[in-house]
Formats: sequence, structure tokens, C-alpha cells
Amino acid sequence: MAFRYSLQLVRMISLVLPSYFVVAFGQPSWLSWCCPIAATVGYALFWKSLSFLSSSKQRFALSLFWYAFVQIVQISWMTSVQYQSAWLLVFDAFLCLFLGLLFAIFCHFLWMQKEGSLRVLSMLALASFWTILEWSRLYIACGFSFNFVGMSLSAFSSYAQMISLFGILGLSFWVIFTNLLFLKAIGRGKEFTLQKKSAMVFCLFAILPFLFGEIRLHFLENEGSSEQNEREIVVAILDTDLLPSEKVPIDEYISAFISPWKQWDDIIHSLPKKNEVKIDMLIMPEAVVPFGFDTCIYSLDGVKGIFYKSFGEDIVSCFPPLEMPFAAKKVGTQENWSVSNAFWMQTIANYYHSEIVAGLDYEDKVAQKNYNSAFHFMPNQNVQNRYDKQILVPLGEYLPFTWCEVIAEKYGITSFFSHGAGPMVFSGKVPLSISICYEETFSHVVRKGRQQGAQLFVSLSNDSWYPSSKLGRQHYDHGRLRALENGVSLIRSCNSGISAVIDGLGRTLIKSEDRTRLESKYKIILSSLKIKSFFTLYSFWGNSFIIGISFLFLGIFSYSRQKK
Repeated sequence: MAFRYSLQLVRMISLVLPSYFVVAFGQPSWLSWCCPIAATVGYALFWKSLSFLSSSKQRFALSLFWYAFVQIVQISWMTSVQYQSAWLLVFDAFLCLFLGLLFAIFCHFLWMQKEGSLRVLSMLALASFWTILEWSRLYIACGFSFNFVGMSLSAFSSYAQMISLFGILGLSFWVIFTNLLFLKAIGRGKEFTLQKKSAMVFCLFAILPFLFGEIRLHFLENEGSSEQNEREIVVAILDTDLLPSEKVPIDEYISAFISPWKQWDDIIHSLPKKNEVKIDMLIMPEAVVPFGFDTCIYSLDGVKGIFYKSFGEDIVSCFPPLEMPFAAKKVGTQENWSVSNAFWMQTIANYYHSEIVAGLDYEDKVAQKNYNSAFHFMPNQNVQNRYDKQILVPLGEYLPFTWCEVIAEKYGITSFFSHGAGPMVFSGKVPLSISICYEETFSHVVRKGRQQGAQLFVSLSNDSWYPSSKLGRQHYDHGRLRALENGVSLIRSCNSGISAVIDGLGRTLIKSEDRTRLESKYKIILSSLKIKSFFTLYSFWGNSFIIGISFLFLGIFSYSRQKK
């Protein structure tokens, strides 16, 4: 008896461990070769292992902790707490357990279906149930949008094309349904009993995303843009590599802080020569320099000196007028004027005759609110359009609960941002919409810009708050999918992450490479970009289709059960 139990335990572990490996690391930011395995059989192998447990409580517990440990790998970037509160580790643990709980609930309902009753309708209902669980995460758990199971189907361009139909939640539906088909093919019992018809159906669904992707890529590459406004622009992306302690003054690391004078000097020095390239658009990352948009802290004479050194004294003709938000008159000093970050930006826009999109904090003094914002500077215009970040990071940018204020104050966090009102589309050479950092992971938020007429996405991020982690790569992976979901090119400018240019088919045209800390902290990435916009079903109906279909399948399944 003991030998038989030990043999069953070994067989169960032989399924649990491989399934854990391919699912935990089967994401584009980890091991891309694991992704197709996770997307087709990884979860099914784990569900098969549950057959060796005799009670529902044991299956529930194993499911909870298996998936929680999967999440520990996939959100390991949260353990980078050099610039974060140690409380983040507690939040990380609770988040992993919460996600594990959702998976355990799903596995419980899966196991409530008798093996013989795991029919097509049952599998569609189960895939729908999981899709709704993932969708609900966007509105609970502080809006956690990372690590949907559909990410495993997005590592390669061919497989990822299906996201243009029904978004990342649709890929999650497909992954779960395909894994359920494989489970049905091998049987849910302790023995592997291959069912040939079920295996053939599984193979069809496993290969369909690849076939669809290849056909779509071939067709769109040959047909070109579906819109008659194709044109080419030259983009310059400022790629910075500053740690938070270098970018902004932090009490514990004050000696590492680089003055804004030095930061601007390095930015100006990194810009290309005007006679070497004609720049249409210059993109700078989130909160590219400290002290906000219109705070006048720089002496005008000092700013002139830095500009003269790189551009010559003729740059004076490119200065904006000495008025707010560019300049303010000093009182009680010999120097008459001080200028703001907006002054620097507008001067560069005028000099290169180029649009600039840059992340800068903004304080609304009338409403007494602070915003994490992005500004659109047009050459020789003195009015800047502003976009305010809508989706803020809990604790880091806003307080989700009032009782968190005590914890925040303990770590010196006393001010927070307000939520932006909604999407903005900025007019210029190309109508564009902006997402800032965390927003890039929310499909429905980015899609709103496309609905309002954006033909180009711009993403500004700052991943340096989690140094030496996978966050930068995961952000980049999400950005690539937002471009593909909506058929719109994307430009990413990131501090300590991956800056890139991605076309509307989700293919990366150019991206920044990893740098050592000894290299220059600022560099410019130049790229020509053909503006092509492709119609996608996802940009037409968003998440409504896959969520509506999921509720429909659940309704039909529930009705059929009641009728029986």
C-alpha cells in the first residue's frame, strides 16, 4: 500500500514540476521557447496531476499554491525594493495568494465536471469563467493587469496576431480552451488514455493561431495600409538610464542626486546635430527631469550658457517669450529672469522645428492637484497640450485606502497624484495618443485613443524604480501587444527600460539595448517610421466581444444544467 502511494506521489510530482516550469517561465519576458508549450499543454498537465489527489480540499490547496508560486516568478520584479517600502513584499505575497485563489476556484469548478461530461459546452463555459476572472482583475486587486495567461500565446509575431481579433483576454480564453482540449484528449484519470478524435481537435486549435497569424501577416504586408494616409516621419527617442536617486532628490540617497542643470546639459549634449538629420518628433520619457512643467528654477543666463555651448548664440532666436509657463521675473536679485522646464522644451522644439512629447509633473495651483502628465510641444507655438495619467500605481502614486496614509508617511511619502480625466489625441504631423507607464498594460485604456482617431501611440515610462528586474521587459511586451491590438504603430521612451519603435503588426523595428552603468546615461535612438494604420476588430469592439461571448457561454451552460 505504501509503495503504491509513493508511486502515485512520484507520478503526480512528475506532472506538477514540469507544468510549473513551463507555465511560470512561459512568458515572452522569460523563456520564449516555453510559451507555445504553456499555451497548449502546460496547464493541462497540472490539471492531470490533480487526479492523484483524493479530496477536493487537497486539489484546491495544491492549485492555490501552484499558481501562487507561478506568480512569484512572473512578478518577481516586485522584490526589487531598493527604492520601495519593504511593505511591497507583503503586498506581493498577498497578491500571489489572491491570484492563486482565483486559479484554485477555477480548478474546483473544473473538477466538479465528471470526466465523461467534459464536453465542448463545458470547456467553453470553463474558458469563459477564467476569462471573466481575469477581466475582473482590472477592477479589483488595485487593477492588476500583468500576467494574463494569454501572454504565453504572444511571444512570437505569428501567434500574437490573433490578439487583433479579441485582445489579450481573447488569447487567455484560447489558451485555457486549448489546454482543456488536451486534457480531454489524454483523459482526466490517473492513466494516459489517448482519445484520437479529441487529440485531432486539440491539434487543430493548437495550430490555428499560427496559421491565422501567418495569413494575416502575408496579406497585410502585401496589401499595405488599410488607410490612405501612409507617410514617413523621423523619430528621435531620448533613452535615459538614471536611477531614481540620480533623477530626483531622495533623503537616503541625496549624495547620488544629479542636479537638473547637469541633467539638462547631458540631454542637450546627446541631441543630434541639426544639419545631420531632420527630426519630425522627439520623444522623452516619463518625468524626464525633476521639478515639473512650469516651476521657474533656472537662471536665464545659465540656460543661455548651456544652449550656446551646443547650438551657438543664434539659439536666442528660438527662445519662447519670457512669460508663464516659460519664465518668471525674479525679485530681489541681480538676475532678472528664471525659466522652467517648459522653456527648455519649447526652445528645443523651435530649434529643430520638431514636435516634442515629454513626461513632466504638473501642479494645478487653482484646483490644488498634482498630475503625472505628458506634454505635447509644437514648434513656434506657445500653447502646450497636456495629458494626465489616468491609471495610477497604488501607494506609489495614489492612496487606494485612507488607512494606507499612515504607512506612506512612515516612508516619507506625503504627496500623491490625482487621476486624469480621460484620453487625449494630440494633433500634429500624426494624430497621436499617449499612455504613461502602468497604463500601457490596460488594453481598454489604450484603445480609447485609437477610438478618438489616434494613428500613433506614444508610451512614456520610468522602470528605474525596480532596478535589475524584469519589469522593463514586461512593460515592453505589453506595449507591443497594444500596438498589435489596435493596428497602430507605437513609440516607447523609457528611463531604465526598453525604448522602442513598434509597427502596427507588433513587430519591433528598433529598440534600446542593455547598457552598463559605466556608459553614457543619455543617448538618442533615431528611426524612420512609416505611419501605417490597420483596422482591427479589437479596436472596433474592445473587450466587449470576448466578455459578452463568455457570459453567453456561461448562460447557455447554466441553462442546460438546469434543464437536465
